[in-house]
Amino acid sequence: MKKIIALLLVTLITVLIVSCAAPMRENAGIFDRVCSAREALEAAKKEDVVVFENNRVSSGLDLWNTFYETVCDGKAASVICARVYDLDDATVSSGYYEEEGGAVPQVFFYKIDFDGTKFDAKVRLSTEKKLDRDETFKYLLRYEGEMLKTSRYSSYNMYVLADDPDVTREDIWKGLISSHAGDQIRHLTVYEEYYE
Repeated sequence: MKKIIALLLVTLITVLIVSCAAPMRENAGIFDRVCSAREALEAAKKEDVVVFENNRVSSGLDLWNTFYETVCDGKAASVICARVYDLDDATVSSGYYEEEGGAVPQVFFYKIDFDGTKFDAKVRLSTEKKLDRDETFKYLLRYEGEMLKTSRYSSYNMYVLADDPDVTREDIWKGLISSHAGDQIRHLTVYEEYYE
């Protein structure tokens, strides 16, 4: 009996150890998988996941476009996005880069489900099981336009979940930089591209 239990434990431990390396059959599984950033990014590129690297979509653009068109038609749809957060030593101070360099890259997974009336959004860091955010929103808003002349980028394309269909990108930014807590607008940026 002890041999059987030991064999079962060894089998279970082996399955847990290789679970990040094994390909998933469904993209919903990737959202729940706890892995290093490198493993998560590699797996996301193999799955049906929209991947953002260096402020651009690096894979899965067709998935996003299909999701957005379906949502605009008022039909239920789901999408998973993986956003890579990394530091560029050319654009941040050397002190900050050295301080944070060991904590990056990081991959954040975004799971967005639309049931025809509302958006359920879950966000988590690939290396942790707990959710960073688990919220419901009414609208998916699209913003695109030119950046300020002083910006590194010339234009942007963004999709934001919010509860007010009339909120502007400028309203959101003002709320983020305001010192008044009541000025902040509850939102979640789920898609963000910047163009040089």
